[in-house]
Amino acid sequence: MKRALVAVALALLALAVPPRAFAQSQSTGPVTFHASTGTATDDLDVQVDVAGPVIQILTPVAGSVIGGTSTTINGTVNDFADFDGAMPGNTFQSATWALSDVQLGVRVLSGTVPVVDGHFTIPDLPLVIGFNAVTVSATDAVGFAGSNVTFFQVDPNAPAAALSNFHDGQATLFQNVPIDIDFAAPTTIVSVNGVADGRSFPAGLASDVLDESLEFGTNTFELALQAAERRRRSRSRSTASNPPTPSRSRARRTRRW
Repeated sequence: MKRALVAVALALLALAVPPRAFAQSQSTGPVTFHASTGTATDDLDVQVDVAGPVIQILTPVAGSVIGGTSTTINGTVNDFADFDGAMPGNTFQSATWALSDVQLGVRVLSGTVPVVDGHFTIPDLPLVIGFNAVTVSATDAVGFAGSNVTFFQVDPNAPAAALSNFHDGQATLFQNVPIDIDFAAPTTIVSVNGVADGRSFPAGLASDVLDESLEFGTNTFELALQAAERRRRSRSRSTASNPPTPSRSRARRTRRW
């Protein structure tokens, strides 16, 4: 009899207590849980993270052609990238990286790199001749993982600078055409058509290096370059800027196209 009464009491209690409500957030950001019973109330502030880390590899740019046997990888690692508010954006201490030989499909090197204020640098990374792939990965405090990969080519015979989105002598219908240049090594443009420049670029592909106004007919550009303690001068006749001679001599040379 007592067991029957207990069972009935529990059943009535279950009906009297409302079921618990669960909320699932679909976006990153702060969430406040509010609880109250009678005159007592309490709030709990939590931060919701439903997104993995966002990794950007800044240099070398994907598709670059590098002339040396090593290069420096630069990039950023951020979290909560889709939330515009007072959330921590750079909470990472380190990231992992791996270098792969694309032709052979094998991993060549791997390691860990410190992340400082959301930025990382892998200095003087030895490369393989041909196509390389560098993958950078990170895991946030929740356990979400993110990664990014960049592909580039190593060619010991690559010219010091080469046109990327145009070729020498190419015709164009536009008077203003941004020119991309692939630098085989870290390079400083000393001057363009005799006008002092001074901009420096890391090894690899650089966008919008030249944005000169073109004249009707043939346009000639002369670039004086300084790269890896070597100074080169090149002249070319083109609708775009033109690559200097690939010679490795320290002497200043002139070449026409």
